[in-house]
Amino acid sequence: MQPKHFNQYIILLLSLFLASCGSKEFIVKPIRKDITQAVYASGKLFPLEYRKVVSSLPGYLDKIYVSVGDTVEVGDPLFKVKNESSEFAVRTALNNLALAQSYASSNSDYLRTFKKELQVAKEKYKLDSLQFIRYQGLRKDNAGTQQQSDNLRTQLAVSKDTYQKADAAYLAALQKTNTDLENAQNAVAAAKSQQSDFVIKATSKAVIFDILLKEGEYCAPQIPIVEMGSPTDYEVELAIDETDLNFVFKGQQVVFSSEAFGETVFTGTIKQVYPKITAANKSIKATATIQLPPATKIYAGSTIEANIIYKTVKGALVIPKIFVKTDSVMLKSEKQFRRVKTGVSDVEFIEIISGISETDELVKPK
Repeated sequence: MQPKHFNQYIILLLSLFLASCGSKEFIVKPIRKDITQAVYASGKLFPLEYRKVVSSLPGYLDKIYVSVGDTVEVGDPLFKVKNESSEFAVRTALNNLALAQSYASSNSDYLRTFKKELQVAKEKYKLDSLQFIRYQGLRKDNAGTQQQSDNLRTQLAVSKDTYQKADAAYLAALQKTNTDLENAQNAVAAAKSQQSDFVIKATSKAVIFDILLKEGEYCAPQIPIVEMGSPTDYEVELAIDETDLNFVFKGQQVVFSSEAFGETVFTGTIKQVYPKITAANKSIKATATIQLPPATKIYAGSTIEANIIYKTVKGALVIPKIFVKTDSVMLKSEKQFRRVKTGVSDVEFIEIISGISETDELVKPK
């Protein structure tokens, strides 16, 4: 099937009305002219970086910081979402931090208990050490008994072990409270970070095209809240009939027109052809650039028509398409069909590559 065609060229009047043998015939001769074949497509204008911004987590739209038509810069807040679970997480993290700080304090009851046990064990170990040393002096003077000396040595070993265990327990408790404090601080930072995620900010300079929800409304992650995009640059999203897929490729020139702009035409190029056919309308999707004068007033989603230039032949030998019937033409002199090889075509004309010349007269087939 031939694609739909570019229609910006002046239609030449080639048909000559003649009378012959009491009947009327339309007779033409081939002529030379430039001919362009193009693929028709319909599309919509969208700003570059066009996107619908959503919340990362569910909640209620607490505050909208922008208005339709505003231009925002990178980092500007767009809206804030209130999420009760997030606020609860922050409160819980702060409570745990306060508890961890109280335990980590040098005067906390928790650490004071370990300190007291350590102090008692240290004093006991010190006392048993002095007592054992004194008794060893008595033994040198043959006072006391070996049994008592052995008992004191055992008592000293037990108190030393108790002291060492108390010291280790205190150090472990100190390390635990410091670790718990650090973990609590990290938990608060993480909870606040998640909470700050609910203040959605602009990631690029953009214009606010629409605000889809109102403050107080519920917003799930899949529900768009703000539509935004480039304030100056646009692109066109095209729908092309699947029968024309072999005539469209990246880099082709495109001519755009729209009823909104009257006779004004714009140009651009195909940026991307998507290798997928939409089942609903049997079309393929393509995006294209468009050159717009600075003063042009554009609305996101505006409808536009496109002619994608497939091929242009300079000085082609052409005839009106209505004179071709199944790749054949009828010559006036022969009164019979002659096979021709055709090339590109537009709305009115078709290129003749071989089969006839500029001197041949053709009759419109019935």
